[in-house]
Amino acid sequence: MVVAGRELALARHEEGEAEARLVPAVWEDAGPMLGPLFRLGGRDKKDLTPDEMAEEIAMLLADFELTCAGEPAWAIRETVVAFVRGRVGNGFTPNAAEFGRELRSLTDPIRGKLGYARKRRKEAEEFERDEAIARQPILPETRAKIEAMLAAAQAKTDAAIARPKTMTIDLHGPSPAARVAAETAARKAARAQTEIGEGRLPAAAKDGIRSGDPND
Repeated sequence: MVVAGRELALARHEEGEAEARLVPAVWEDAGPMLGPLFRLGGRDKKDLTPDEMAEEIAMLLADFELTCAGEPAWAIRETVVAFVRGRVGNGFTPNAAEFGRELRSLTDPIRGKLGYARKRRKEAEEFERDEAIARQPILPETRAKIEAMLAAAQAKTDAAIARPKTMTIDLHGPSPAARVAAETAARKAARAQTEIGEGRLPAAAKDGIRSGDPND
C-alpha cells in the first residue's frame, strides 16, 4: 500500500509539472515575441515598400498565430531565439511551417511525458481503489453465500468426476441378424442373375429384378 501511494504521488507530481509547462500562451503575449524573426530578411531579398512590408508581415503573423495556438510562451521564445542565433534555419525569416516544426520539437516530448504520467496516475488510482475494496470486511451473510456457491460448484465437479464414462465399440462387425439378412439378399440376387442368364425368367420378371422391385 505504501508503494502504491508513492507511485500515485509521483505520477501526480509529474503530471502537474508537465501541465504547468504546457500552459498555452495568449496571442497578445506571444505575437510580440516574433518581432526579431522579421528582421532577418526575406528569402528572395526583394525590395519592398513600407506598405508592402507591413502587408507581408501581417499575413505572416496570421499564419504564425495559427502555428503558435496552444503552445506555451517559453517554447515560442526559445524557438525565436534559435532562429535568430542561427542554430536552426538558414538566416532568413522562417515560414510558419518551419517555425512550427521547431516549436513542436520542444513541446511534443513534454506532451508525451504528460500522457505517460496521466496513464500511471490512473493505474495507481485504480490500484488504490481495489486495495480499499479488498480491505473492507465481508459480512457474515455474504461470506455464507460465497461458501454455499463454492460448495455447490465443488459438488458438481466431484459428481462429474465420479460419473462412469462408457463407450460402446463394435469389435465384431454387424449383428448376427443383419449379417443373415445381407447374405440372404446377396444369394437371392445371385440366383436371379443366373436364371436371367439361362432364360428361365419371363420378361416382366427380368424387368422387375433390373429395376430392384422388392415384390419379385
